[in-house]
Amino acid sequence: MGLTRLVADTLTSNVEMRKLYSRLGFEELNQPIETTTYRDQAMLRDQMHFYAKDLSDIDRQDTA
Repeated sequence: MGLTRLVADTLTSNVEMRKLYSRLGFEELNQPIETTTYRDQAMLRDQMHFYAKDLSDIDRQDTA
């Protein structure tokens, strides 16, 4: 029980963060997620990248 998925967003110009998300096991998504930045900063939408990481496997490992 608890968190099952983490989501994040960053801008195209933030190359370091995009690399970090990938190294941490996040997958880049093809479609946007309606994050706070996506809702509040419409002018940045075309520069945004969205990531998600499934935590359900981690939860199963802790209970095994």
